[in-house]
Amino acid sequence: MVDRVYHGALVVTGPRDAHPFVGDVGIDGDTIAFVRPTTGAVVGGGSAPDTWPPASHPAAEHVDATGHVLLPGLVNGHLHPTPALLRTALAATTIDHQDGHPLADGLYAALTADRETLRLSAKLAITEAISSGTTALCLHEYLDPVVAAEVAADLGIPATVALHPEPGGTAWRDTLRQVQDTGCSAMLAGVNENDPDHTPEYLRELVTHAGDLGIRVHTHVSETTLRHETTRARTGRSPIRYYQALGLLDHLYAVHCTAVEPADIDLLADHRVPVVLTPSSEALLGDGTPPLPALLAAGARLALGTDGSAWAGSEDLLAELRATALLTRARWGPEAVDGAQLIELATLGGADVLDTPDTRGAIEPGRRADLVLLDARRPGLRPLATTGPLSTARDVLAFAATGADVVETTIGGRVRYRRDGPGLLTGDELAELDERARRVWRDSGAATATSW
Repeated sequence: MVDRVYHGALVVTGPRDAHPFVGDVGIDGDTIAFVRPTTGAVVGGGSAPDTWPPASHPAAEHVDATGHVLLPGLVNGHLHPTPALLRTALAATTIDHQDGHPLADGLYAALTADRETLRLSAKLAITEAISSGTTALCLHEYLDPVVAAEVAADLGIPATVALHPEPGGTAWRDTLRQVQDTGCSAMLAGVNENDPDHTPEYLRELVTHAGDLGIRVHTHVSETTLRHETTRARTGRSPIRYYQALGLLDHLYAVHCTAVEPADIDLLADHRVPVVLTPSSEALLGDGTPPLPALLAAGARLALGTDGSAWAGSEDLLAELRATALLTRARWGPEAVDGAQLIELATLGGADVLDTPDTRGAIEPGRRADLVLLDARRPGLRPLATTGPLSTARDVLAFAATGADVVETTIGGRVRYRRDGPGLLTGDELAELDERARRVWRDSGAATATSW
């Protein structure tokens, strides 16, 4: 039984070597049942009805997707959800300057004063992600991992939650169990390279825990030049080579990688380390531009993330594609990355770094029905030239589309967001968010501060 059929959409299947086409996509339960170009043959097997509406499937829901684009669900590889109530507040100065800063500490203290504030803040972040096309994500959560996991589970989005084990402690194991009890997957999380706990003893603890549990260690790697050089001054090695020496590299999930060196890039690729870049955040914080072309050339496992709206202003992964293109091309030229590569990074790339490369990230029969429907009728997305090797369709989408163009987000066959449907945040929750944001701003001292 086919539950839903999208008719006449421009289908962008995900892989950069697969050209877009106009066609139909059928969903059966939580799975893509068929993909059929209007020119005839079904892509990748499966079966499709011959007519529309198909008489052989009278109970199916039919969606006229003419003038729309169907993308695989986007996968956000790195997002800090609970600070979302601080949108752009932490983009006012460098991340290095924020370490131990009284105002940053005050903002975090006010944010964590009660669990409901954290819950609403996390719901704001994850709701924004879903409504802009994200269908799976990795949440790096250092304030309350259980809250983040509960919110993701309530909103119906698959999530991997990275949590920080305390050095020498065991309480984190109960947190890990609570995260997994929500249905979310889990990772461990390492500390920043300039943190006092960033010691050989603690890193070896993480290696032991990761090996015992069979999970990765989500770590900010060479996020800034200062952090990169701090590790080199202390250890005589770059962070990546330091992690290799300690046995951590084969367990690593590496985020940011702004200041990595050529030899680091080779190691990341050779060890198949998942790497997630967040170019918007790096730019707004003045960290630099991640070396995307070199990582692509080395064959690294790559995905994109939004980092968090407290720093980057947004959880919109579609908007992150444009930012990545602008920042990368400004430094390395227009051949450095194209729209097809960016879409692949945000779909198949994300699926790969979360170890689900065969089930997510592409519109193919048998994969999970994680889909994003975009309205391509607005002037800013027209025309979409769809034929021939020089088709501009994916460049237009990567360089011009944003979450505001998303009409519908489907996760595992269930529509979790519709632009013309009820919001994922209620009116009461939105009003409460505004009130709690004012309270955090006041209680942290930010309301009366004059500078960082």
